[in-house]
Amino acid sequence: MVRSAKFLLCIAFILFSSVASFAQGAVVLALSGGGMKGLAHIGVLKVLEERGIPIAGIVGTSMGAIMGGLAASGYSADELRDVVSTVNMAAVILGQDDTLLPQSDTKNVSPLMPRRDMNSKWEVVGPKGPLSGIGAHDLFMRLTSRVSVSQFDDLPIPFAAVATDLMTGEKVVIRQGSLASAIRASMSIPGVFEPWPIDGRLLVDGGLVSNMPVRTAKKLFPGYPVVAVNVSSGLRSPDQIRTMPEVIDQTITILTSQNVMQEQSEADVIIRPAVESIATLGSVKVDAIIKLGEDAARLQLDRIVRVASSAPPVMERKPQPVRLVRGIEVEGVPEDFANRIKNSYGHWVGKPVSPEEILRATETIRFREDVRTVDYILARSGDEVDVILKIQREPAYRFALDGYASNMLGGSWLGVRGTMMDLGIDGNYLTVDALLGDDWAAKLDYHFGVEKNFYKFSAHMARLSLSPRNAPYSKWDFRSFSVTRGIASKTGRMSAGLMLSDLDGDGVNLDTWGPVFQWDCEGLVKGSREVDSMLHVGAWYPDEGREIVARVDGAVSTVLSHSWRAYIRGGFFEGNDSSRYPGQAAYLGSREELYSLSEYPIKGERFAWWRIGITHRLNESGGTPLDAELFGGQGYVWDDGGSQIDDPWEIGVSLTVPSNLIKARILAVYDDSRDWTFGFTIGDPLWSVRHNFP
Repeated sequence: MVRSAKFLLCIAFILFSSVASFAQGAVVLALSGGGMKGLAHIGVLKVLEERGIPIAGIVGTSMGAIMGGLAASGYSADELRDVVSTVNMAAVILGQDDTLLPQSDTKNVSPLMPRRDMNSKWEVVGPKGPLSGIGAHDLFMRLTSRVSVSQFDDLPIPFAAVATDLMTGEKVVIRQGSLASAIRASMSIPGVFEPWPIDGRLLVDGGLVSNMPVRTAKKLFPGYPVVAVNVSSGLRSPDQIRTMPEVIDQTITILTSQNVMQEQSEADVIIRPAVESIATLGSVKVDAIIKLGEDAARLQLDRIVRVASSAPPVMERKPQPVRLVRGIEVEGVPEDFANRIKNSYGHWVGKPVSPEEILRATETIRFREDVRTVDYILARSGDEVDVILKIQREPAYRFALDGYASNMLGGSWLGVRGTMMDLGIDGNYLTVDALLGDDWAAKLDYHFGVEKNFYKFSAHMARLSLSPRNAPYSKWDFRSFSVTRGIASKTGRMSAGLMLSDLDGDGVNLDTWGPVFQWDCEGLVKGSREVDSMLHVGAWYPDEGREIVARVDGAVSTVLSHSWRAYIRGGFFEGNDSSRYPGQAAYLGSREELYSLSEYPIKGERFAWWRIGITHRLNESGGTPLDAELFGGQGYVWDDGGSQIDDPWEIGVSLTVPSNLIKARILAVYDDSRDWTFGFTIGDPLWSVRHNFP
């Protein structure tokens, strides 16, 4: 009996020692690139978390850097799943319109359109790729704002991102500075994304030199076993190359396969999720890919346990002390601009570092027309840090072609857009928009001062024709000039001033002037990254007629799930339907408030409208994504006496390519007249350029 008891105690001690040894042992992850296939990394992380296997470090390339950098920032596998389920990573990275909200007229030129970026010497400096990736960088800034470190070794899990120097072809291992920039640089597929500048280097995708960075992981974390996760593709057969994303996928595979084969033999464990059929670029089924990562990790779990059990424990990490801000530095802009920023945020000095406050500051600065991106790093100086704001400015001159086409609207047009920076005084800029078609329009805006307070001088000329279904055909020329004083913030702009207008048409020649007010803002609905919102308010009080002409438009878009979105839009227009003021009447449908009224709007004194819709992302397994939309809406039109003269409604379905590369839509609409309308639209209309009153 005593011997049996001693025997059982010995067995228990051995088992306990084994478990204790295992619990202390750790592994290092080498996460490969592979586009959206890389969501399988989340499944691997989940299995390691469930088994209690510590991670001593993470080295990632491309999508491996994205997932690895977020995990190193403290995101659990479940939190990562929530992020990629509610934030359409593919849409953000590829520049696809995923908010269902109207697009802003500024800084929004399709990357597919012919365009030129030039410096102050009129030398061509861009674009260097179809996609800027700025939206992706901004997303990474928000997601990594939970940590504030100057060295990536100080993250909850030590981390390194791998990129490629475009000038030398050398591998660049990024271990300090801005985590968001490190991730963005690592994912810069040449020919798809613009290279990302860091410390004087132009960096592109690390997959060119080390798509599965096993050697880097072994060098940075010696003594630890390396678990490599390979989500790169195998070569496709000819019948599997049918679309542009598949061509890009095959090209990436050819470029990266050799270095993957060279490094995989040095890994202690290799996990290969079965992601061959998953699209590298495009929308995907998140949960299905994560499950593939889990399944592959579980197949290798016994081996991971063995190598971890004999590995060193995770090095003891002391909590990061709360550091005070010693000073603020600004890089990439003229001295006067830098000094204004320092003065604006001088109250940070002597206070603890606040990543949230710094992020808000970068978003405010980024609102400037001459600013392309804003990033920051923390430079440690003893027990304090210097906050260094790194600003990339827009090129001095930017020109592009744009356009809009539809068989539903009364006219389509080709657009010419240009922006010229630093005219007269540093920061001042001129924007020029011209629309050429059946009707035409031209608008010049000169912005004086681009800080929180600014002045704007605008000149506008256009010829506009409309065919109301309840009034005679109208065509008129108008010209206007306005001077406004405004205030800007990261969420929008508010301005007020005077507008002079001259209208000639329909047998009327009218000169008038009066005060004008405008407010544009975004993000009024707070508390969730899953909700986007916008509001536009404009009002003018002309001396002729002495009736306020006002317009209010608003929209809210929300995420229901990874592939489902919903929105509601609506607005109100108060006009003047007098025969003396044809350009001031309310025309329901002239700006596609209701699609069925686009060609033949309804004229009145005022109107109100709403539209509600729900979309579902199709073709998630690969190829070009499509949004299938079901929508319905109604309008209400009143005359000058306040009597309602019409209340049209419509329901419809549409298919949309949700991309800034080329936004195309086909629609089928059934309206209150019991008629079907079938049509298409290509591009985003620029209503504020086409119409006299915004």
